[in-house]
Amino acid sequence: MNDLRAIDLNLLVAFEAIAQSRSITRAAGHLGLGQPAVSQALARLRQVFGDPLFVRGRDGMQPTERALQLAPAIAETLGGIRRLVAPPAAFDPAETQRVFRLGLPDDQELVLIPRLLALMAQQAPHAALQLRSVDRARGRRLLDDGSLDLAIGAFDQGPDWQRQQVLLEDGYECLHDPRQILCPRPIGLADFLAHGHVLVSLSEDRSGRVDEALARLNLSRRIVLSTPRFLAVPAMLAAAPLIATLPARMAAAMATAHGLARDPVPVMIAPYQVTMIWHAASDADPALVWLRHCLGDLARVPATQAGSAAAGTARRRARVRP
Repeated sequence: MNDLRAIDLNLLVAFEAIAQSRSITRAAGHLGLGQPAVSQALARLRQVFGDPLFVRGRDGMQPTERALQLAPAIAETLGGIRRLVAPPAAFDPAETQRVFRLGLPDDQELVLIPRLLALMAQQAPHAALQLRSVDRARGRRLLDDGSLDLAIGAFDQGPDWQRQQVLLEDGYECLHDPRQILCPRPIGLADFLAHGHVLVSLSEDRSGRVDEALARLNLSRRIVLSTPRFLAVPAMLAAAPLIATLPARMAAAMATAHGLARDPVPVMIAPYQVTMIWHAASDADPALVWLRHCLGDLARVPATQAGSAAAGTARRRARVRP
């Protein structure tokens, strides 16, 4: 009995069928087997448990005391195995109380999370979000140690066990306070270089893609402030005649919210991709499949259409199977 290799799971299934039907013949019909096969299974069960288990009586196969003791445990064991191998139930966002753990920089937090919250209010009112600030390295590390469900940002190609999906492609725009900077619009290269700049750097250094583009032209700008946080930028621009070069979607959101001016960057900067990454272990998690689909839909819609996008996504993602 200490060697589980001696026990065939099908023997327990046969035990359950005989216990329920009290008949070898009816048990065979229930299992779709021939009567000799069930009789053979009973013989093996008797060997395994060292007990007759079922004996013929006036009302069919009567369980022995040992069989009566075994029946509840075998039923519980088989029930657990059936639940284990059963297909996962459809995920219903309306019922979930899941806390989704997302890692993302605050520019994507500003652009994506209000849309996601609007969708959740309609579709998953009992769910919640836990957000963590990440850069390229930290996002991948937190995925690997299980601290995040997914991360969003400008990620390079990672290891095979981390899945990656492009959410959108974004460019850059200049942002400034027109009450602080009085110059012709759109801002030209000379005025761009004549003013101080705010640099947002998640890696907390003092050089970015604008500086690389200017260096190719043998030019440079004066960085007055560098910060790892996007959300502080409007207050900085309102306080001094400074220019910030930000992702275009972030610039649009800030310009609308704070009355700031946005212009094309007067130097060529290639656009970049915003990607969503997650661990391969969560590929089939139905709740996370739903979340990834929602974020994919919301990320592709311009900010002016975010409300209708949330409603449309809610209808499409009402129930998601893995």
